[in-house]
Amino acid sequence: MQVDRNQMYRVRAISEMCDVSPSSIYREIQAGALAAVRIGSSVRVTGEELAAWWEGCAQASRTPGTRPATDPDAAWVPAVAVAVAR
Repeated sequence: MQVDRNQMYRVRAISEMCDVSPSSIYREIQAGALAAVRIGSSVRVTGEELAAWWEGCAQASRTPGTRPATDPDAAWVPAVAVAVAR
């Protein structure tokens, strides 16, 4: 993903770049994994923060069996694996 580190990004733009829903990006912000600033009623993420977050996600995906600690669904995945194995 190409990110301009000097730009501010809207949640919608980030969600489109990552091909996820905006609520997924808001969850990352709420969990503290992605730093954001509020400008009036809008939420923005700096390009610098976005690049750092993306790199952290990429590193986690290259390490088998790991997920970012801030992933709200991390506890959910093993339960599904157990249910499927039965």
